[in-house]
Amino acid sequence: MSTTKSSQFQLVKERGWKRGLSNLMQGEYSAWFKSSKWWKHTVMWFSIVNLMMLIMVIAAKEAPAEGGEAPPVLFMYGIFGGMFVAFYRRGLEQTDDFGYSHRVTWNNTAGAKMFLHADLRDELEGYDCTEELERSLPADFRRWHPLNQAQYLECRMLLSEYLLNSQGERMAMANSVEGRFPFLDHRLADYAATIPPKMKIRGLNEKYVLKRAFAGLLPREITARNKQPYGAPNKESFFTDPLPGYLEQDLSPEAVKRAGLFEPAAVERLVKKCSAGRAAGFRDNAAFLGILSTQILHRLFVERKYDEI
Repeated sequence: MSTTKSSQFQLVKERGWKRGLSNLMQGEYSAWFKSSKWWKHTVMWFSIVNLMMLIMVIAAKEAPAEGGEAPPVLFMYGIFGGMFVAFYRRGLEQTDDFGYSHRVTWNNTAGAKMFLHADLRDELEGYDCTEELERSLPADFRRWHPLNQAQYLECRMLLSEYLLNSQGERMAMANSVEGRFPFLDHRLADYAATIPPKMKIRGLNEKYVLKRAFAGLLPREITARNKQPYGAPNKESFFTDPLPGYLEQDLSPEAVKRAGLFEPAAVERLVKKCSAGRAAGFRDNAAFLGILSTQILHRLFVERKYDEI
C-alpha cells in the first residue's frame, strides 16, 4: 500500500536522487510512456507532471556555469519552475529523513495550522508531531528498505483510522453495508510483508507481483490498466442547495469563537472561499474538513448539544 507520489519518492531515496530520476525516465516508466495512449488518461498526466516536477528541480540545481550549455529541460523549468520548486524542492535531497516518502503531504497538511486560534498556536509552539512519530517507530526502522519504510508509514497513519474507518466502515455501515476486505487477512498481510520490494513495484508499475499472480485469471484490461485514482467526495459534498443546517451552525463565527480552537475570521474566509468554489487545492480542502469535523465533535462531546445534529 503506497500512493504513486510516495512511491516516486521512495524510489529516489532507494537509488540516489539523481540515479533514481534517471531510472524513472529510462526503465519501465519510459516503456509505459511510449506504448500508452497517455493523452487520454488523466492518471498518466498526473504521474508525468509529478515526474517532470522532480526533474525540473534537479535541472535547476544542476544548471551549468555561465557560458555553458544548458540542458533542454531548463527551458521548461524557466516557464514552470517557480511553482514546481516551491512544491517539491524543500527537503528533496534529505533522503535520510525517516518520512521522506510522505514529507510533501505532511508539509501541505501543516498549512492548516494557520487557522488555529492564536492562543493554541502559542501553546503548540515548538511542537512537531512528526518528531513524536519518529520516536515511536520500531528500533530497526532505518535499516528497512525504503519501500518498506514508506508502506509502514502509510499503513500506520492512514489504513485503520482513515481509509478503513472514515472512508470505509463508517460510510458503509451508515448505508447498511458491511464491508469485507480479503486482502487484510492477517496471514496474507504477514506473507506480503516478506515479498521483496523489487517484486512489489517496478518503476511506477505498482502491485507488480499481484498483477503477475492474477494475469491468468483476470483480463488484460484489468491487469494492465493504468492506476485508477480514488477520490472520496470532499468539501463539494457540503455546499449543496440548501446548505446543511449543521454547516452554518458549526462554522458560524459565534460557534467557532465559542469553541476557542480556531480563528473565527480565518474560518469565515475559508468557508466563503469554499462556497464560491475558489478553494483550489489540497491544503484548503484538508483545512475545511478538519475544522468542520473538530467543530462537530466539540458540539457533540464538549457542549453536549445532541439535539442539534
